[in-house]
Amino acid sequence: MSESMLTAAFIILSGGLQDAYTYLCRGKVFANAQTGNIVLCSAYLFDGQWRHSARYLIPVLSFLLGIFAAECIHRHFKYTEKVHWRQMIILAEIALLFAVGFLPQEQNLLANAIVSFACAMQVQAFRKVNGYAFASTMCIGDLRSGVEALCIWCRTHEPRAMDRMLRYFGIILLFAIGAGIGSRSTALLGGRAIWFCCGFLLVSFALMFIREELEENPVIEKDLTAIRQETREIDHALRQELQEQQQELRELLANKNYFGVEEMVEGMHLNDTLKKLFSLLGSFETQVEELAEAKSLASDYPNILSAITDLEKLGSFLRLYGIEKYVSFELGIISNYHYYTGIIFAGYTFGTGEPVVKGGRYDRLLTYFGRKAPAIGFAIVVDQLLSALSRQKITLPSEEKNQMIVYAENKIAEAVEKAKELRAQGISVSLIQMQEGRSKDDYLSYAMKDHVSKVEFIEEA
Repeated sequence: MSESMLTAAFIILSGGLQDAYTYLCRGKVFANAQTGNIVLCSAYLFDGQWRHSARYLIPVLSFLLGIFAAECIHRHFKYTEKVHWRQMIILAEIALLFAVGFLPQEQNLLANAIVSFACAMQVQAFRKVNGYAFASTMCIGDLRSGVEALCIWCRTHEPRAMDRMLRYFGIILLFAIGAGIGSRSTALLGGRAIWFCCGFLLVSFALMFIREELEENPVIEKDLTAIRQETREIDHALRQELQEQQQELRELLANKNYFGVEEMVEGMHLNDTLKKLFSLLGSFETQVEELAEAKSLASDYPNILSAITDLEKLGSFLRLYGIEKYVSFELGIISNYHYYTGIIFAGYTFGTGEPVVKGGRYDRLLTYFGRKAPAIGFAIVVDQLLSALSRQKITLPSEEKNQMIVYAENKIAEAVEKAKELRAQGISVSLIQMQEGRSKDDYLSYAMKDHVSKVEFIEEA
C-alpha cells in the first residue's frame, strides 16, 4: 500500500504545501527545490554576501542529512513487523513539521533546515507509485516523464503510455493543489500552516496499514517472486506459441494453402462459428451470398463484422460505376506489409499471373511522417505491366518530342544556348560532349536506342 496512488496523493499534497510554506512564510527559501537553493547560494557567495549565502546553504545540507537519515531507518527497520519503515519516516516527518509550526519568524533558518530535512526523508522513502518512479516534492522529473509518455502515446496509442501520462500529470496537479493550499493557509495561519502537512501525512500513515503481508515477510516475498517469475515464463511461452501459430497461419494463407489452414484451425480448439468463417477464406471469388453468410456469422465479432460491412459498401459503390464485373472479393488476401489497416487490393490483367497493381488502406502510417491522416496508396508493378503489354502485343503510341545535342568541347556555350531555346519551346533536350574515337553513327545509334527523335551536331568550325 506504500506505493499506491491513494497513499501517494496525500504525500504529494504535503510536498506541494511544504514548498509553498517555506517560500511564502519562511524567507523565500525552497524546502524541496534544492536546485533553486544552490543557485541562490552560489549567487550570494560570488557577491560576497556570506550571511545570505548561508541562508540557502543550510537547507541544502539539511536535505543531504535527511536522505542519510532515511537510508539509516530503511536499513535498520526494513523487517520490522508491527510498523513499516516508511511509516516510521512519516511519523518522524509529522513530529518535525509539527515542531516547525511553533517556531517564530526569527528562527526561519532553523525552520527551513527542519523542513528540508523532513522533505529529504520523504523523497528518499517514497519514490514509486504503482510501479512508476516519481518525486513527491518536486515537478521537473514528473513533468519530463509525463510529456515523454504523451509523446509515446501520440505515436503508438498504447494504453499503458496513456495510463503513465495521466498518472504523472495527476501527480503534478496534486502538487499544485498542495501548493495552493499552502498559499491560502499561510496567509490565514502564518507559521502554523505547516500543520496541514501533518494532517495529510497522518492520512497516508493510516492508509499504509492496508498492505500486503509480503511487505512484512521476506519469505512470502521470496515465494511470490518465484511465482511471478514462473508466471512470466509461462506467459512468455504462451505468447511465443501464439506468435508462431499466427505466423504459420499467415504463411498458409499467403501461399493459398487452404487445406493447411483447415487442418490447423481444426487443432486450435475454436468454436464452430470461427471455423466456418475460416472456411470462407478459401474462396478466390467470394459471392454476394457468401458475404451475407459471413456477415451473419460475424455478428459476435465486431472487427470482422466491420470489415465485411465495408466490403459490402464498396461493392455497392462499384455497381454505381458499372464495373462490378471486373471486381471480385477474396477474404483470404494477406500482405507482408503490416501497416495496412483496412482493405487490401490487387489488379490483374491478361498475360501475367502476378498483379500489375497492389495497394491498400493505411490510417496510421502517415502519423510517422508528421501528418495524422488516413490514406489509400497503391503501386504499379512496372515489370509485370510491361510483360502483360508484350504478351498482349499492345504498343503504346508516344509522341517523341525530344532532342539530343552533340557538341565539340569548345562549343559548350553555343550548345547550352541552343538547349535553352529548345527547352523554352517545351522540347526535352539532352547534351552530350563529343568523345575522341566516336563517330556520328555511334551517337545516332545511341539516340535511336534512347528513342530520341532528333540529333543535332555542333562541331568545331
